[in-house]
Order: sequence, then C-alpha cells, then structure tokens
Amino acid sequence: MLDVNVIRDPFTQDTRGFGFVTMESSKEAQAAIDLLNKTELDHRQVTVEFSKRSRAHESTPGIYLGPTVGKRTVSPGFRRRNLSRSRSRSYHRKRNYRSNK
Repeated sequence: MLDVNVIRDPFTQDTRGFGFVTMESSKEAQAAIDLLNKTELDHRQVTVEFSKRSRAHESTPGIYLGPTVGKRTVSPGFRRRNLSRSRSRSYHRKRNYRSNK
C-alpha cells in the first residue's frame, strides 16, 4: 500500500464514508478487492473496487461555496427577487433630486 486518502467534510471534518487507497501493483489491488469487498466494518457493508478514473480530480482552488444550481451558487437565505417589479418613480425622483440653491 502506497497511500490512503479518507475524504472528509470541509467544515465538520467528519468522514464522508469513502476513501481511496493506492496500491503498489494491480495484483495487490485485486487481492484487496477479493478479500475485502462486501465485508462488514462497524456494522456497514464495505464496497471495494477499482477507481473509475485514471487519475484524481484537480484540487479545488479557494473555498467550498456549497451546492450550485446550474452555474450559480445557491447561498443560504437566497430569495428570488421579482424582476418585473421596480421601484416607484417617486423614489427615483427623490434620489436624483438636487437643490438649485
């Protein structure tokens, strides 16, 4: 075994229930799969399989921003604004009013 990486939640540091193990050879990896797949650990069934990716994802730059919808980040307390409504004209007149004194 060369490396072990247990995935954790970025805020709470609790484990997310999965991880990655890098083995020295394909034979060692296959032996680990044969020995450990579908076994029980802490009353939970363990699934051991080869990675579906040939390499790891690039690390995320910056900070975790939470879930996204489409390409927008959804922040807690986000409220959709009714874009068809605008402020009254009197508000704009008061705001742009300059005295001629």
